[in-house]
Amino acid sequence: MALDMLASQMDFIILLTISVIIAIVVKKYIKLPYTIALVLFGIVIGFFKLTHIELTKEMIFFFFLPPLLFEGAIHFDLNHLKENFKLIGSLAFFGIIISTFVTGFLMHWLTGIELVYALLFGAIISPTDPISVLALFKKFGVNKQLSTIVEGESIFNDGTGIVLFTIILGLIETGHFSALEAAKEFIVVSAGGLVVGIILGYFAFQFCKSIEDNTIEVLITLVLAYASFIVAEHTFHVSGVMAVVAAGMLMGNTGRRLAMGPSVRIAIFSFWEIMAFIINSLIFILIGLRIPVTQVAAYGYQIIIAILVILAARALSVYGISWLLKAFRYPLDARWIHVMNWGGIRGSIPIALILGLPAIAYREQLSVIVYGCVLFSLVVQGMTMQPLITKLKIVKRTKEEKDYEYLFAKRVALNQMEDEARKLKREGRISDEKYKDIDKKIVADLSEVNKKINKLDVRKDIYHHRVSEVWHELLLLKKNIYMELANEGFVSEENLARLISEVDKKLDEEH
Repeated sequence: MALDMLASQMDFIILLTISVIIAIVVKKYIKLPYTIALVLFGIVIGFFKLTHIELTKEMIFFFFLPPLLFEGAIHFDLNHLKENFKLIGSLAFFGIIISTFVTGFLMHWLTGIELVYALLFGAIISPTDPISVLALFKKFGVNKQLSTIVEGESIFNDGTGIVLFTIILGLIETGHFSALEAAKEFIVVSAGGLVVGIILGYFAFQFCKSIEDNTIEVLITLVLAYASFIVAEHTFHVSGVMAVVAAGMLMGNTGRRLAMGPSVRIAIFSFWEIMAFIINSLIFILIGLRIPVTQVAAYGYQIIIAILVILAARALSVYGISWLLKAFRYPLDARWIHVMNWGGIRGSIPIALILGLPAIAYREQLSVIVYGCVLFSLVVQGMTMQPLITKLKIVKRTKEEKDYEYLFAKRVALNQMEDEARKLKREGRISDEKYKDIDKKIVADLSEVNKKINKLDVRKDIYHHRVSEVWHELLLLKKNIYMELANEGFVSEENLARLISEVDKKLDEEH
């Protein structure tokens, strides 16, 4: 037993070391998305049976998934979520339902799989995983709103997909189905998960508020990520995914603003960046390791049909919902819709769900088809995202715009350094003499940066672009202030509605 455990630990260390080597090779020598390189290398390891680690449902759900969800949620700006909630909510809820049923009916019609099992396949394969896509977005500086939509949909559609999967699997196992009961279960499980996450997140940031210790606060967030999932799933039998997302967003927004100093924020976000790298490295290499290459080849015809079906279902849900929202004057660039459609890459959630299937009819067939679809999605869709982004000219930044971005970041940082230095002086943590020396350095650097920015501001397109962005952020800040005043009882609901309506009108004019 001890030897087996030691062997497993050694396997994990070896896989993590290989992941680091792959990351270095991909960054320096090969123009290939990191996650795709991991999957392909995992297939090679699996083919030669170089490791004995088995990817299980429990490993994905209770070890990998909570930190991955939490890391995405803690970085997610609630202001951007509110701004894009109609589209994100529609794609994450109605989009998954449409995709599940379209996939199910088409698979039943084209392959002869019984309808209820075909619908189960639809629920398994519909949730998306944007890790590869978001890495490309970050690399090329893709519009923040588009990144928010893609990431937000993925964060929330995991919960929708898992609940649908549970309902359809329950129908298969019991032979009983009630639309009313299913809808009720969906609402209770999803809302219950959000409530659990909010409550635990609130207590976590209250703990953080009472202390100022980087290590302890980092550990609080780690405990919160796992505790919110486990408490939601095992104590209250609601959605652990929704609980983690809610807890992460609360800590990343309210907690960051009210309970974390600058050094704590840096420590927490640095920790979660490293955590995400480790988890992603292991999960994608293990997905490759788990893919049964010979069986995938044997089911090749059905896998090709399934790939075409899920692409059609994804297109129908994305283009249909986007068209409907645009008909109600929701502003959306047509090029973004193409990226959202093709960027619906499948990853860890379908693998986790298929690994958790009990002994039911079509189990082996569905498993192999899911692996084939995930492999196609990660490799083919993942590798063609960059050419698509380039072809659609979504990123069109000039050298001057890149320089402006660089200088803008420096100016924001220097201004915040100046504010922090004043605060330290006011609290008596540095002497007047030291403050003068520090302030002199900051002012000199700030003056130099402002001179360079003023030269770039001569370019009208850059100037107007930045003014538009800043104005947009200020309008969102105004909206938040109104809401906080209402929460504190200084503004009535009637006046809040009028004030919010005025801001929303100005935001619409910006588009």
